[in-house]
Amino acid sequence: MARSPPNSPGRRKWTICYSCAAGAMTPDAAVRAFLESGASIAVICSTDDRYPALVPPLVQGIRAARPGAVIALAGFPLDQVEAHKKTGVDAFVHLRADAVELLANFHSKLGIEL
Repeated sequence: MARSPPNSPGRRKWTICYSCAAGAMTPDAAVRAFLESGASIAVICSTDDRYPALVPPLVQGIRAARPGAVIALAGFPLDQVEAHKKTGVDAFVHLRADAVELLANFHSKLGIEL
């Protein structure tokens, strides 16, 4: 699987087409914003070099308050994928992802039947 550019300025804009992304904020503020939004899917969007520090507290905070939430990561940083899966990331939203399969999986995890 191809790796998305680590500092792609288009990554964030592209991810918005999949869902709604929040602005830059601390992990605690992002968790609060997600919980206040009532959303069922969180898409973590940053640069590959920041993911190792950002993903664990975001996933832990979201899972603690909303265990059934779907958590996705924007991009597919090959050297980090397994670690993020172990942390609790459910999906990776990236250019080479099968959009139909990805969105069908989101529906399934949320109990939405089509």
